[in-house]
Amino acid sequence: MSDQVNSMSRCLKAYWLRDRSTISRLILIAFFVAALTPEITRANEPKSDPWLMYRIMGLDDLRLSLSQMERRLEVLRVEVSRSRKLVASGAAPQIELIENEGNLAISNAERNELIALINWQSYLLQLSKNEREFKETEHFQLLVAHLEPRVAMAQSIVSLFEKRYSISERLKQRKAISSEEFERSSDDLQESKSRLIFYRSQALQARHALEIRQGKREFQQEEADILAQAVVSAHISLWKTTLSSNDHRLARLQALKSRGVVTQAEIDAVNESRKSLQQALDSAISAKPEPYPAPGRMKRPPAQLT
Repeated sequence: MSDQVNSMSRCLKAYWLRDRSTISRLILIAFFVAALTPEITRANEPKSDPWLMYRIMGLDDLRLSLSQMERRLEVLRVEVSRSRKLVASGAAPQIELIENEGNLAISNAERNELIALINWQSYLLQLSKNEREFKETEHFQLLVAHLEPRVAMAQSIVSLFEKRYSISERLKQRKAISSEEFERSSDDLQESKSRLIFYRSQALQARHALEIRQGKREFQQEEADILAQAVVSAHISLWKTTLSSNDHRLARLQALKSRGVVTQAEIDAVNESRKSLQQALDSAISAKPEPYPAPGRMKRPPAQLT
């Protein structure tokens, strides 16, 4: 896939120099976007959650991932610098710079989130081994430090998807991309926004609990209940949005199947994904809000991934 995209990118640059009319550029951008995200390839894949894959890793694996992330950042910085020069000279489309800058911002945020996750898991491990005294204020300081970088990364993803959607919107107005391509761009944006709201609600709940323990505000059970309910509601909304995107993807595949482009096996795979998403939604709906208790009433947390 990467070879195909690189080849497409080189072709685009050559045509870009030969034909500088606005509509031609828009059409070329459309082809470039389509090459990056072909319907059949992406239809059966789960939505990109680059940070969630770290949740099941141990500390050694997390530290190894961090070193790999550092190397990836070096490559991305070079790519961004190269893209800026090419775009400035008219030798590359603006979309290339948008994508590279967006990926760099996401990877930087992912690195920060990964460091925060390592710190959080190290803390939980020390608690489980009784190597560290449990203190509520310290606990929420570390929890906030763990959750807020996750919010920053979700915001970076939203920013990139907003730019992609804006480009897709302009292309659709000029009939340079299909309705399906535009719908996919819209789904990606809505999912990323729902995820951002969910992570923000988690971070806000933790920060509220921290400020209570720092004496910046008084504990009120009603406020704690509202914040806990906001987390549950945001989680439900996230799964509903993801399920809706999956249904749109399924409809697109069924349309392709009617033209003999995809097989029933591919549709079955998306249907299986739908079952898993529905189970996740049902679980989120049945979940009870978990407000943080008043200071002094919190139990020692178990060592587990968050």
